[in-house]
Amino acid sequence: MPEISRRITVLDQAVSAIETGALTSPLRMEAHEAAHKLAGTLGTFGHPQGSQDARALEEEFASSTEMHNTAELRSRVIALQQIVRSQ
Repeated sequence: MPEISRRITVLDQAVSAIETGALTSPLRMEAHEAAHKLAGTLGTFGHPQGSQDARALEEEFASSTEMHNTAELRSRVIALQQIVRSQ
């Protein structure tokens, strides 16, 4: 699970960067990739809600336009963190 935790950390950092207006293009791309991989991994391991949360984050980070609803993004990251803690 260390790779899953690392990917969630990247998402957490990216959402924090959005909240402070400091999201860089490289971090956005890294978060997009992390969310994409998490969506597949969590779905494979029987966590459909986690997979959905990761897909929603992936869609947000796929766009280079300004992010929307940071509270929702933060909530999805927290949900992913809780899945990892429960394992």
